Amino acid sequence: MAFIHRRKRLIKRAGFPTYKTFEGYSYHCVKFLSPPRMAIAAGVKACNLGYKTKFYTVTELVLKLAETRKNGTLERLLWDLRSLDLLILDEWGYIPVDKDGSQLLFRVISDSYESKSLILTTNDDRRMLGPLISPGISQGWRSPHR
Repeated sequence: MAFIHRRKRLIKRAGFPTYKTFEGYSYHCVKFLSPPRMAIAAGVKACNLGYKTKFYTVTELVLKLAETRKNGTLERLLWDLRSLDLLILDEWGYIPVDKDGSQLLFRVISDSYESKSLILTTNDDRRMLGPLISPGISQGWRSPHR
């Protein structure tokens, strides 16, 4: 019973915009896969397995990082993000991020290296990703749609 309450609490804390699962999903129409839907379903599955998960749009996270830096609570937010097992960032490259925002975002991504799973969703090609990732990474990135 305690595990059921924990799963519900993890799903609530994850901040998913909607509740999606893989149940009943048809994989025959691969052309119509929705990256956010799949990321949410993976996140819900992770929560159901007991993993601490958090869902943000990139814009939402960048604004939260900037706000907490301004309020002097950035390190607390970064500590909370480090404690996650899975971080999902949706709409990567959808809205341009300024230099300060991209530096804060880079810090979150680099803090995630070898310490947690990270899911990034985007529908944009690398021209849109350029301001968000370093030129070296952007050069080596290839769209799965090509």
